[in-house]
Amino acid sequence: MSTFDARFDQVMGIVDQSGKCLGQDRTEWREFLRYAAAYFQARGIDRPVVVEIGTLDGAQKQFYEVLLSAEHIGISLPQTESASADIVGDSTKPGTLAALGDRLAGRSIDLLFIDGNHSIGYVKADLANYGPLTAHLIALHDLYGDDGTPGMDVGKAWEMVRAKYPGGPAQPFLTFHHQRRFEATSIWPGHEMGIGLVVKGGAL
Repeated sequence: MSTFDARFDQVMGIVDQSGKCLGQDRTEWREFLRYAAAYFQARGIDRPVVVEIGTLDGAQKQFYEVLLSAEHIGISLPQTESASADIVGDSTKPGTLAALGDRLAGRSIDLLFIDGNHSIGYVKADLANYGPLTAHLIALHDLYGDDGTPGMDVGKAWEMVRAKYPGGPAQPFLTFHHQRRFEATSIWPGHEMGIGLVVKGGAL
């Protein structure tokens, strides 16, 4: 077992014991973080800045901090998720963006993980507002609907992003997707999830 896998399993065990909901397919999540860790290591980025829009129970924060040695900044609506967020507010509002600007203090985001409101308006706004602040990786969560094809608004936004580069993208697009609709351990049985990744800094 690799050092990465051992550390991943250790954090996963802590999260499981805490009773927090990860909200990720574990196979997708492991491979996504493995790629991110290798990406930052290859570029000598020792402490990447990770901004997560939509924090759920806050379980993902531990993975970012342990596996990527990241500075994690969580943004969530002032509802049930607010206890695990560093910035509480609507991600599309100027005040939330300004609060993040204060935290960044002129730095770029290294990894942006968009997993907040899944309507097309919100996803497009999050991409428009936070994408330009991101130097390396932009991830969209929940690409796939119940039938395993792009069926949620996040999937539509993902296709729109890819369509901007019809002649071959300057940066590659990666998808982490584990079909698990029939697994009894699914968090939401039948829901395929999927993580789409825009690599702005060039692939490994």
